[in-house]
Amino acid sequence: MRRGCYAAAAKNAAAAASSDVARRLVRRRTMALGKVIPGGDAAWDEAALLREAVDYVVHLRAQVDVLRRVSAAVQQRPTVLRYIHVLHSCCIF
Repeated sequence: MRRGCYAAAAKNAAAAASSDVARRLVRRRTMALGKVIPGGDAAWDEAALLREAVDYVVHLRAQVDVLRRVSAAVQQRPTVLRYIHVLHSCCIF
């Protein structure tokens, strides 16, 4: 074999090894994501798991939005009640 053939074979072996490492890393992260996402353990493949993850993130964002609105309403409520109390005490309804 010529020197160029050895170099090409070495490059191919290195590419295959890095590809294997990448596959293992993706698989490990996919398994970890499946443990965190509700219904993720039932996902059949990576695409289904990613869809479940996106749906879950959308659901969590909606919950955060609702909680922010509830929090804002609760924080404003004492101010509104004080204002009504002042109106009621100074005026006759």
